[in-house]
Amino acid sequence: MNGLYLGALIRAAYNSLTKNWSPKKKKKAEYIIALIIGIPIAMLVCGVSITLYRELSPVNTANQSKVYFKHALEKNKGRNYAGAIQDYTKAIESDSKNVMAYLGRGIAKGELLDWKGAIQDYDKVILLNPTGNKIGVAYLARGVAKNKLDDKKGSLQDLKKAAQLGEKDAHQIIQQIEHSLGDGSPVPVKETLEFTPEQEKVIKSNMEYWNKSKEEVVEALKKRGLI
Repeated sequence: MNGLYLGALIRAAYNSLTKNWSPKKKKKAEYIIALIIGIPIAMLVCGVSITLYRELSPVNTANQSKVYFKHALEKNKGRNYAGAIQDYTKAIESDSKNVMAYLGRGIAKGELLDWKGAIQDYDKVILLNPTGNKIGVAYLARGVAKNKLDDKKGSLQDLKKAAQLGEKDAHQIIQQIEHSLGDGSPVPVKETLEFTPEQEKVIKSNMEYWNKSKEEVVEALKKRGLI
């Protein structure tokens, strides 16, 4: 039974019931019916509006971003870098100005050797927060990433900026790069014959992220001095 047919039946029944009523009594009855029907509809509309407001309000999206960011940190600590990247991305989608999410995602991408992707995130950190307390870390991390891509000039620029901002680790990396440029030989990387449990986790994460064999991942990590 469709709505129009049901409405017609209700209207016919109402007219039959009230045909002998006075206009005043009819008006009062219609008012009561309107209240009975209207109040639930108004409550439904109000409920939907409140739900939409809660979902779309800036405060709520910011809170969602913090929740996703917390999940990403936990995965990052467990060396689940691919999972961390997914949660950092969700945090950014919830709050496009979440600087720490960009920074965390860049670092996680670096752990998976996605240096170009990491640099894009560090660029965003520097753009959004040029005077923030993590700006030195962003320059340091971007300098390291550029060095991995053999952009020595760009790397030194970022690392020197990081050093000016108080990042002490930048000095040693600057010396290593300048030494490499000075005599054409890179600073020796310590070889590891056996992998620690932590290194095995890194290797596994890279294998899953890049869909590469263990041998390919180990070779790539060794070339970059990460194991």
